[in-house]
Amino acid sequence: MEDASGVDLDRFWRSWFYSTDYVDVGISDIREYRIKTGDPEIDFPLDHIENDELYPQPIMQEHNASSGQTARLQRLPELADFYNENDEFSVSNKDRNKYRSYLRGLDNWEQGVLIRALDEDPYVYFIDIENRGGLVSSLPMNITYQDGSNRLLNLPAEIWRRNAENITHVLLESKAIAKVSIDDRHQTANADFSNNAFPSRITSSRLTLYKRKREDRNLMADMLVELKGGGDSATRKKVPLTNNPAQ
Repeated sequence: MEDASGVDLDRFWRSWFYSTDYVDVGISDIREYRIKTGDPEIDFPLDHIENDELYPQPIMQEHNASSGQTARLQRLPELADFYNENDEFSVSNKDRNKYRSYLRGLDNWEQGVLIRALDEDPYVYFIDIENRGGLVSSLPMNITYQDGSNRLLNLPAEIWRRNAENITHVLLESKAIAKVSIDDRHQTANADFSNNAFPSRITSSRLTLYKRKREDRNLMADMLVELKGGGDSATRKKVPLTNNPAQ
């Protein structure tokens, strides 16, 4: 088989015949990036938006604002200074000079690459995949975009050749991804499909309803139950509490 295919199949024979490994891969994380232009006039406002998402306004400030309270600076605007009007995302002439110096230092081919990258403005995705079962296999991947379209991508088993436990695959896409899933059609004998999609999908199934038999004991209520077929309990011979005939 190796001679005919021209492919080294050692990983196949070793896993299937000489180990108890099995197929179980999962997507642990996906990170999305966009390329920065390097121009502070463009990048700094976007950095400001990202920072606001990471560090929202303190909740006490929101409560104070919703209750109609005003800060001292709002009541006395003359107290404002340079740092009230500027922050770390304000563009300075030093930032502009640094960007111009950066452009002058690029070779012609580097400038061409930068211009093309900024013109195409791709979405850069880092997909972290972990091999939990130990047996390496190909990765049939289904990529679903935010516009509802999708495409199929098959990563060969050789992608595990440098690290058989964890890999990071890089994708450059022209549009935003909504979901990535692996082996939707069950082609790789994967043992656990619960971790094959990112974001994780909500699994659906059905519950079987049954009537539970009450087993809790109520001693007081049990004492009021009449004895069936045994006569009056007061006239029955009492059972001794010990096996010693002398007592």
